[in-house]
Amino acid sequence: MDLSDAAETLEHLTFSQPFYGSPDTVSQVTNEIRSKYVALYSELHQKRATEFGNAIEEIKGRPEWSLVPENVRDSVLLPLVQRSCDQLELEDSAVRCHHCHSTVGEMESDIAALSGLTVQAIARVLELTAAPEEAGVRTERVRLADFFVGPLDSKAAIKEALGRLTEHLLKLSSEGVRIIVE
Repeated sequence: MDLSDAAETLEHLTFSQPFYGSPDTVSQVTNEIRSKYVALYSELHQKRATEFGNAIEEIKGRPEWSLVPENVRDSVLLPLVQRSCDQLELEDSAVRCHHCHSTVGEMESDIAALSGLTVQAIARVLELTAAPEEAGVRTERVRLADFFVGPLDSKAAIKEALGRLTEHLLKLSSEGVRIIVE
């Protein structure tokens, strides 16, 4: 019985006969729904833990990481670490992990936000490790998505988007701005 079959059986029971008239079927359907939910939740929980763990390791593997002061390293990684629960504990009747308390929607949102959170952490690493001569230099973040707003469905569209990006980057560079690409 898959999840749609379980839902159909449950709907049939609800409208065609009293719930209490078929306790075995209700129990079977309930167990099937629970089993499917646990599988979905576990898979998403593991995916989030893996992807956030990889992002953390990517940042720690950057050459600049060794230059980040020890006392601020945790704060740089905090937005990623907070979302990286690698100890799934889903009790029998629980719908959320005992450790992270995340819902399915929250985990999906976390995964969608991962690239932005990673870029922010990398930018923070670059800010913290800027050479002293760069300390007074203005830094500006350039979001690539701002220049690639439409579909790149032709050679002309690609050249136009790259032209806008190139023009903006050259302008910032000529002003002595330190550029961080996001």
